Amino acid sequence: MCRTTINSAAVATAIAIAAAACLSGCAKEYRHKKLGSDSPEARQIGEMIAALRSAKPVGLEVAIARQSAGGLSQLQARSLRDALVRIAAAESAQVVELSRFGEKVYRAVIEVRTAEASEQVCMLLVSTAEGLRWAGPN
Repeated sequence: MCRTTINSAAVATAIAIAAAACLSGCAKEYRHKKLGSDSPEARQIGEMIAALRSAKPVGLEVAIARQSAGGLSQLQARSLRDALVRIAAAESAQVVELSRFGEKVYRAVIEVRTAEASEQVCMLLVSTAEGLRWAGPN
């Protein structure tokens, strides 16, 4: 299986920029835009979630690897995997809010429902030549 990866410095930089923008109130040179749940990006994330949920349990690791941004540290990859496993195991999971920070960083708020509870999981994604890829929980 051949997999394209992103430079780890690029992923770390994109995540750091998004965090800095959020903390600084999104300075004017760093654009923040809320996207609708019917946006192409939200639809793609919905398809990614559906692929995770349909892959469980046998193909889940492969699906996670396909959808993950490259260049993550072991700790980042483990944290991302744990969040995606929780989303895949839910009775339902859907994007309720999506924002874009600059050109390549997205933050999705996903409503995750289980038999016992409902929670919102925030996830960062990065845009690559192949489409959106999960970068980690936020």
